[in-house]
Amino acid sequence: MPAVVQQGNGLAVAGLVLGIIGVVFGFIPLTAFIALICGVLALVFGGIGRGRPVNRGMATAGMVLGGVAVVLAIVGFVILAGVFGRFGEFGTARARAQDRAAQSDLRNALVAAKVYFTDDDTYTGFDAGAGGAIEPTIAWVVGPGAPPGDDAVGIAHASSGIVVLNADSDSGKTFCIADDASGRGTVRGLGTASSYEACAALEDW
Repeated sequence: MPAVVQQGNGLAVAGLVLGIIGVVFGFIPLTAFIALICGVLALVFGGIGRGRPVNRGMATAGMVLGGVAVVLAIVGFVILAGVFGRFGEFGTARARAQDRAAQSDLRNALVAAKVYFTDDDTYTGFDAGAGGAIEPTIAWVVGPGAPPGDDAVGIAHASSGIVVLNADSDSGKTFCIADDASGRGTVRGLGTASSYEACAALEDW
């Protein structure tokens, strides 16, 4: 009587191997996607393999490991979401700090300009040299824009009773502040301006 050759259960083997691989990658959040794919495939192959007459235990083990891999993958995704979310919050907080630094420079620059006005009763002649003599901690430049960086302020306009100052934040935003000593007072704007009216027309910061 010829011997009966029992066929193997390749799906059960594949499910077990994929389940093991999925669990290994599942412990590493950065490879959670790989763990998820292996886990799902392990569940599918293991489920089909359980219907075969041999290696049912191996198929069951593959399904269990596949389920564990899927759970670990989900946990990994949650961890990654939290980490990247914190990076985003850090970037936002850093940008706010950079904006506040540029705004502080503008306030200090305007104080220096008003000191100059008090002495001469005009903003005419207020330039980088005059500003530096009053407030040396600021990098003064003449022109509508100022170079990005800490403590940099551009004198866009200075004549008679009007002065307009601009500063660039390292976040990429620009800010202006302008003063009209004749009575209109001080205005601020989110953006670059070369005149009092232009700064007043911008959104206040």
